Amino acid sequence: MANFSLAPSVLFTPANKPERFAKGIAMGATGIIIDLEDSVGLSEKESARKIAFDYLKEKRDDKAIILLRINSIDTQAGLADLLALSQTALPGCDGIVHPKTESAAALSIIDNILTTYQTRKPLFAIIETSIGVARIDKIAKSKAIAGLMFGAADYTVSARCELSARGLLFARSKIANAAAMQQLACYDSPYFDFHNEAGLSEETDSIKSLGFTGKLAIHPNQIATINHTFTPSKEQYADAKAIIKLYDDAKGSACQYKGKMIDVPIYKLAKRTVMLYETLALNA
Repeated sequence: MANFSLAPSVLFTPANKPERFAKGIAMGATGIIIDLEDSVGLSEKESARKIAFDYLKEKRDDKAIILLRINSIDTQAGLADLLALSQTALPGCDGIVHPKTESAAALSIIDNILTTYQTRKPLFAIIETSIGVARIDKIAKSKAIAGLMFGAADYTVSARCELSARGLLFARSKIANAAAMQQLACYDSPYFDFHNEAGLSEETDSIKSLGFTGKLAIHPNQIATINHTFTPSKEQYADAKAIIKLYDDAKGSACQYKGKMIDVPIYKLAKRTVMLYETLALNA
């Protein structure tokens, strides 16, 4: 399974716009979501599904992860997506994204269908309602789940809160904490003003501090800012490597680096910093 927590920028691409799939990856996205839900009208669902499935029947060598967002299985379009998934092998698909997830049962249904008729796929649950947030701990324990995603716009309607840092703090904190407890990837909602680079940078830095491992994007111009925020600096990389060496040489005993105590949590954080830098900076 891909290490999804090392793929910080994931770009939505409409399933009926196949020319955008490779473009997003070429512009540096560490992942794309081929979207069958919000970006595809009802009259185009079937044709968009065929386009997406034709693309995903081939396994590509791209380092980027490729996910497929189906429609909610509470809808007719979602049931059609699930039926099609049960009948078609998609080796080019690294995971299935389920929108408006409000229970572990929905993910269990998808997993049972896939494991019965096809190969199991890692699952991603988008949390977009107050019910989903309330049940987040059970959802995060679902079988085959690989990550959580936050859908802020729909959540504000459900929770009657503002689309602001303060209004979304509770939901973001709950989702990030649940993901951390289960060692899942965790993606924040897109930043909707794609002309505001400063705002995107500020929000991405903020959600990173909460424990999110990445952020969803709705425009290719957002990719560079997201990647930059999640990529450790050369100085942070050098410090992390030094911390790892010191701790390894100390054979697990407590030691110091630049006057600061090194213990197990610091050691683990240093190893993640090295992995992030070597994945993002050295492969850029």
